[in-house]
Amino acid sequence: MSKKVLVFICIVVFSFAFLAKGQLAVGDWQIYSSIGDPVKVIDTPERVYYVSGISLFCFDKETEEMEMYNKNNKLNDIEVSNIYYNYDKKYLVIVYMNSNVDILYDNGKIYNIPDIKNAILTASKSINDVKFYGNQIYLATDFGIVVLNDEKYEVSESYNYGRKINLVSVCSRYWYLASDEAIYYISKDSIKYNFSDWKQLDSVSGLTIFEMITFNDEYLFYSRNGDVYSYAIGDEGLTLLGTLNMGVRAIDKYYDSIVLRGLVYIAFCSNIVNGQIQLGNVYNFEGTSNYLVGVVTSSYEKDESIWALGEYGLCHFKMESNQITMLKEPFFPNVLNVSDPWNLTINNNKLYVSNTGPRRGIEDQYVKTRISVFEDNNWSVIDVGEVPLINYKYDPYLYSTYNLAFDPDDPNTFYIGSWFEGMYKITGNQCVGHYTHQNSPFVLNWAMSVPCAVFDKDKNLWVVSKGSPAICMLPRNKQSVNTDDLTISDWYQFDYSEISNNKYAKFLIPKHSTSKWVVYGAWPGSVFVFDDKGTYNTIADDKTKNFTSFIDQDNKTFTPNYYTCIEEDNDGNIWIGTSAGPIVITNPDNVFNDNFRCTRIKIARNDGTDNADYLLQNINITDIFVDGANRKWIGTQESGLYVVSADGTEILNHFTSENSKLPSDFVTEVVVDPVTGIAYVGTTKGLAAYRSDAIQAADDYSNVYAFPNPVRPDYAGWISVTGLMDNSLVKITDTAGNLFFEGYSNGGQIVWDGRDRNGNRVKTGIYLVFASSGGGSMGSQSGVVTKILVVN
Repeated sequence: MSKKVLVFICIVVFSFAFLAKGQLAVGDWQIYSSIGDPVKVIDTPERVYYVSGISLFCFDKETEEMEMYNKNNKLNDIEVSNIYYNYDKKYLVIVYMNSNVDILYDNGKIYNIPDIKNAILTASKSINDVKFYGNQIYLATDFGIVVLNDEKYEVSESYNYGRKINLVSVCSRYWYLASDEAIYYISKDSIKYNFSDWKQLDSVSGLTIFEMITFNDEYLFYSRNGDVYSYAIGDEGLTLLGTLNMGVRAIDKYYDSIVLRGLVYIAFCSNIVNGQIQLGNVYNFEGTSNYLVGVVTSSYEKDESIWALGEYGLCHFKMESNQITMLKEPFFPNVLNVSDPWNLTINNNKLYVSNTGPRRGIEDQYVKTRISVFEDNNWSVIDVGEVPLINYKYDPYLYSTYNLAFDPDDPNTFYIGSWFEGMYKITGNQCVGHYTHQNSPFVLNWAMSVPCAVFDKDKNLWVVSKGSPAICMLPRNKQSVNTDDLTISDWYQFDYSEISNNKYAKFLIPKHSTSKWVVYGAWPGSVFVFDDKGTYNTIADDKTKNFTSFIDQDNKTFTPNYYTCIEEDNDGNIWIGTSAGPIVITNPDNVFNDNFRCTRIKIARNDGTDNADYLLQNINITDIFVDGANRKWIGTQESGLYVVSADGTEILNHFTSENSKLPSDFVTEVVVDPVTGIAYVGTTKGLAAYRSDAIQAADDYSNVYAFPNPVRPDYAGWISVTGLMDNSLVKITDTAGNLFFEGYSNGGQIVWDGRDRNGNRVKTGIYLVFASSGGGSMGSQSGVVTKILVVN
């Protein structure tokens, strides 16, 4: 067998092994698109583009493949607010919430025009409408009109009128705009810097203008409060021809026709006579299909069909002979359904992502719960359907919920607290229990809030609620009781006078110390500690302490505005996030003593002085997670994501939306998968993943593998060896025994750059990975643990 054939076989074998893992390489980012409320559907001859929530999708009609566009592949920003299509030149204009603009051609080329985003203005710069004429793109903004050149991909004209422009349109004679007060027009050749030079066409103060278009340089149409106004365009101005009263919300020029759309219908224009729209077929959606309720629709294709986007997904309908026939049933892309991920949980090798109920500083109390599950690179949705209600503040579905607490013995069962309705027990996709003031110690006082639930090592369920008692526990033997048969006396209640009536809480039951900790985030924030002594039926012998401020190692008082999160590290230290940086409890068993102190970690300035700064001083911490190497991943409200060393004295990484693919600098929560080392980062603009170089250490070397494997000629990133024991001595050699790399694993993983000790890329061949435990001595836990194929 030739060497080339052998290498090819090795490549195939190693490729299948790598693809089975389906993992990011160390240092790589992944952005996850999400579905949300329907925004826009655009039907083109070859594709259907649509925006759901803040994400952009494309459905190819020929291949029936769905593509998600984001910063991983084509886009230059995160939050898509709207899209507009130029049918003549076959490109899509993508408008972002921060006023960035992309132009995406059907052939895949994309151009970014960030001028409006980067402009320094005190007023809002939001883009409200886009129209096309010749080689120009006309944008209506909150401050005026901006014109882009679609050949040079730059701003060609800009007019700051200091007022909001809702709609814009252009023809060969005039420009048109709609403000909150009126509709105006001006000669195309006039100087347009002074708004007073524009002529008023129609007063619309207090009315809603849905759409405005020109047609064949002859007519202007716009919808005012649902009535369509038609004007003839002449050299001397515009002449009103008439109105059409039928509740029109959108007017589209499509091919050589006009399409009118309302809330529950779509109408096709058969002809235009003297500016008057002659209607053809009018298709009413009412009573036809549940999939056409509460949707946004595209215009007609030439075959008179429409695409509709709603809560069931994207679907396709045929309009013919006053009948509506479904051509393609609703379908979703393989994405999560949570655009605002606030709760992230890894359980049974699955990532659970959900939104949240009311939290500090954000008072939206009626948020429908969405839960997505990520497993083997696929997303699924947990939809429990209707749930029982007792407070009746909203529809019978999960609303305004908090963290997921998984049953230690059943990975398909979790408990989830809510803002209004106490706590629910969910198994699979079904609600199997409802815990309320009738069968639990929860208090119904307008809301019945349960902001946190967590299991202890004995599998008892501890719950923090809003009211008195603020802490209660459901013992393991009562968790299987049907909630219809459960009584308040089945719970243990901890009615501590120091705490009650707080809507935001994080509960920590440490593994290395005895006391339990509760962080209360709503103002005034506090940290409550209690030792129940294991006597759950009485609090008489309990020890408690409530901190609104701490004294640090230098006997200085530390009083942040808020306490936000809490986490125990691998050494038993307790890290607490605050609105002014983190503090560390290095001696949690000493918490009730008079000499108890917290630690504020200091980082030397290294400027020739003895001065130091506190770690992340005055930075608002939102979340802390401890990875397999005891490093801390610290999310912030305005400064992105930090990774700090185990002792906190070194900032290893600082990721922001500017220097990485982090969607937003407001990090809501972060979790690191102990098996893969992938950090999942929730932000206010979506979910991202980052592959770190540390994972939880293994107990032996039975499941070590390397990736990517094989290492191809075009790969220049890190090669990861994972599944190692903690602090393993790792050596990489060729088959002749020549040493190319040596180092210690970070938790259960180590990375190699594929180069020798002189910095040169190694030659094609198979490389052996040796690992040993026990401080580097080659003892019983040693030997070749995996092989790496490098192809150059």
